[in-house]
Amino acid sequence: MNKPLTIRPATPGDDPAIAALPGSARELFFVQPGASHPWSTQQVARLRTQRSDLTVLLDGGAVAGFADIYGFSPGKHAFIGNLVIAAEQRGRGLGRRLIAHMLGIIFEGYRLPEARISVFEANAGALSLYRRLGFETYGDESRVDADGQSWRLLHLRKRGFG
Repeated sequence: MNKPLTIRPATPGDDPAIAALPGSARELFFVQPGASHPWSTQQVARLRTQRSDLTVLLDGGAVAGFADIYGFSPGKHAFIGNLVIAAEQRGRGLGRRLIAHMLGIIFEGYRLPEARISVFEANAGALSLYRRLGFETYGDESRVDADGQSWRLLHLRKRGFG
């Protein structure tokens, strides 16, 4: 019998599994540009002081995805951040489910009219998913990784009610 997918608030006990989700330095840069590779449990734990609504998606009880919320602008918007799905779990719709949950928190829980998310242009799979979900580009900037390579970071938004 397959265990169902579940989404719940992240706990400190999830930190090791969350830290293991990005499989490479490049992937971690795409998830959290300011983090150092490998993502440590201490870096994940620090998110609890900087962000809100740390959330895990579980497949059969194992952490398969993670996201959080940050950058609140009262009455206006908040950002979905650090969204990552385990490499072996991609292509199964888990990212879509986790984003839908996070949008629910922003639109219904916080009653904000707009959700935002940032994604590197080179992260084609994530960018394609966000566009299919109705996110539109409103800006961009350049970010430089630890190797000195420049990457274009797109800022996207999706309007809810309000």
